[in-house]
Amino acid sequence: MTDPQAPATPHERDPDLVNAEIAIQRAALRAREKAWRHGVPVVYSEGGVIKHEYPQTESGDEHRQFPPTIR
Repeated sequence: MTDPQAPATPHERDPDLVNAEIAIQRAALRAREKAWRHGVPVVYSEGGVIKHEYPQTESGDEHRQFPPTIR
């Protein structure tokens, strides 16, 4: 559905918001690296679904200190 009150041409993206998005992505990568270094899963939401990303051990098996669903 389109908004009938929306302007016909989209506005340019605010450069500050573009830089903030890049900074958030960089922070997420660092947080993921720290979690893997300490052997804890990364928990995130994607499409309204909570997901768990477990670090890999050297043998390739998943390191499961925590249950797949944390309630």
